[in-house]
Amino acid sequence: MPVDTSITRVMQLLFGPVSKPAPTASGTPPLSRAWLGFLTLWFVLLSPAGGLCSPAAESETAQPKSWWIEPQVTWWFPTLHGRFLSSVGGAPGTNLHPGGDLGMKTVRNFVWPSLTAHLADRHRLIFSYLPMNYGGDRTLTQSVSFLGRQFAAGTSLHSELSLTDYSATYQYDLLQTSRGSGFVSVQVHYLDFKARLDGNPGSQPSTAVEKKLQLPVPTIGAGLRTQPLYGLSVNGDFHIFKLGVGSFKGELIDSHIGLTLNPFALFGTKPRELCSTFAPTLCFSTATDRVAISTGFRYFRFQASDADGATQVDWLQKGPYIALSIKF
Repeated sequence: MPVDTSITRVMQLLFGPVSKPAPTASGTPPLSRAWLGFLTLWFVLLSPAGGLCSPAAESETAQPKSWWIEPQVTWWFPTLHGRFLSSVGGAPGTNLHPGGDLGMKTVRNFVWPSLTAHLADRHRLIFSYLPMNYGGDRTLTQSVSFLGRQFAAGTSLHSELSLTDYSATYQYDLLQTSRGSGFVSVQVHYLDFKARLDGNPGSQPSTAVEKKLQLPVPTIGAGLRTQPLYGLSVNGDFHIFKLGVGSFKGELIDSHIGLTLNPFALFGTKPRELCSTFAPTLCFSTATDRVAISTGFRYFRFQASDADGATQVDWLQKGPYIALSIKF
């Protein structure tokens, strides 16, 4: 049976009886209604916008949106190590350790909000705010000197330590692959440090002394992100500063390594782009990687000393964290 006749019979079943058309003046018969229906069906099936999903929807990897806003809340559980001292004139300060000397609870947890602005495919701005406070009470077993004030053995000493870290970071992806990226970054920390000691609190006159230190600290760094599975990524970075700032000199190290899980993506389907059959330009993304849960370990150390060494701070924190973020 000729192929034309077979196709015509199939079209008759799909589109109804077909009358044999009269030839045109050139002798070539026009397309029959069956052939017209067949071509229409063929166009609908093969057209990029004809189906429910565009070809991008069927691909293994969806094209991510190049910009978005991502707020995140992190709960950090660090242990505080370190020391501080402050001398005045001929009265040398005592090296004070928060736990051993001042009775502070050095294991605490802090809420650490941040906001990431993905400006383009390779560019990100990150802003964060981390307030940390410690306090303790101890009866001194030996005399202590701080800011020229002497606290004798047997004194009931109340002490407070705080460090607030305001930071802004710019990241640029130098390398991008289907399995991850490598980036460089510039980071600025504005650190607000305060130490306060009060002997026999509540007594008059007050014996409290307080030392404050505020300074901006720029750092440079780099990091990696890898994605062994869709919805699961491993990431880490390292930032360092070792320069003089104003009358102070010191060092800052800030690094972390962690895992990020997109639960709906890992246990669901890959992102798809759905388009309307009647309005091919009307599309929306069903990306499932908007919500993320992260966990990891952070190391943060800040050391500073003024020109003559009268004031010194060595602040070291390290510990695990968990975080929750969502993209818009």
